Amino acid sequence: MPVEHLDLKAYIRPKDSFLKVEGTFDVSEVNDSLEILLNPCLELMTIEIRSEDGWAGAEFTEERPPKDIFMPVASYRVTIPESHNEGDEITFRTEYRGRLYRYFFNTTRIREDFVELAIYAPWYPMTSFSDRPSYHLELDGPDDWTWIANASLVSEKPLIWSAETPRTDITLHGRPSENSISAEDSELFWGESRYLEPLLPLEDEFKPFMKLIKEWLGPTDNDKLKIVLVPRDFGGGYSRSGMVVLQDDIAVDMTGSKKKAILKYWAHEYAHFWWKKTTVDEYHNWIDEALAEYTARLACEDVIGEAYFEELIENLRKAIRNEDDLPPIKEIKRQHPKAQTVFYVYGSLIFHEIRQEIGKEKFIDFLHAFAQKEVNSKIITTNDLIDTLDETTDRDWKDYIEDRIMMQPAPI
Repeated sequence: MPVEHLDLKAYIRPKDSFLKVEGTFDVSEVNDSLEILLNPCLELMTIEIRSEDGWAGAEFTEERPPKDIFMPVASYRVTIPESHNEGDEITFRTEYRGRLYRYFFNTTRIREDFVELAIYAPWYPMTSFSDRPSYHLELDGPDDWTWIANASLVSEKPLIWSAETPRTDITLHGRPSENSISAEDSELFWGESRYLEPLLPLEDEFKPFMKLIKEWLGPTDNDKLKIVLVPRDFGGGYSRSGMVVLQDDIAVDMTGSKKKAILKYWAHEYAHFWWKKTTVDEYHNWIDEALAEYTARLACEDVIGEAYFEELIENLRKAIRNEDDLPPIKEIKRQHPKAQTVFYVYGSLIFHEIRQEIGKEKFIDFLHAFAQKEVNSKIITTNDLIDTLDETTDRDWKDYIEDRIMMQPAPI
């Protein structure tokens, strides 16, 4: 029962850390009840269901204690009237308000000096982290702020974004205009300007990475990039359509080795413009993380040099050797404490082994074919990966992939 589309209006008051949202959302394959997930500190005021006679209030109960699905969430059980047929797509109307529970990684918050909203502390209705909705978002916020979202801006007054194709989530960032990076300051960066000066030289150095990745992977829904710099020192980064979100303190140490690592990291996040259709609540997520990581390393091989590439591959093997009792890929999900090593590191080595077996040219052909399958799919699984490898190489890869994702990770 995924959420297919959201049409929302958000009222954000940064000085009070306050959020109110009202609007509609469409859910497909609905049965006799529906579970809606929301940030546990937001108060759900109303749920209505659209019928032939208009809107009618729906009964809902909050299930306690809050669930922990990648993060704590409030769960509401909504009763569906018998007048709706099983499997229908149903439109709901809702209103909720309050402050946000801050997830452990600090990647969703409303503060007086910046706003960062994403899936990590669900601020819009969802049924699971597998939802991939399109959306229409209108914002009522401070007039003297600047805003960016992972969708096309279709109106400036009022601010309205529209995503016609499925998205990982609704990501929205805002901050006061007076101390923000302007378009004249940088084409690439968006956010607070305190660390912009040391980052500016990397703007031109990153362009060859973007060019290569676009050539290899082909068209996607949005390959234009803004690197969104957020003023926090914890939580890392993530990629969304048209944007890569990063802590702005990455520029504190800009030594030679750090600079190469930053370029590789940006390449990883940029590659997620293509590698993004698995879900974090299934083991299949190894595919997107491993491919983003290995695509970034391939770009480093061409842009920086083969010696640096070989160093990066050996670092992956060292990381595996330094870990004990790593679980197989197929036995864990993204929230597992060893997922970073298993999905990103060991997964990259699987793709490196495939590249060595079939050669770089054929491997790039596979990347292109699989990237286009991801772009044109809603959800991707390991079976899709196997099918594309089979089609691209005219070989049967099922036993190889199954063996690699069932075995204990090794420095292959």
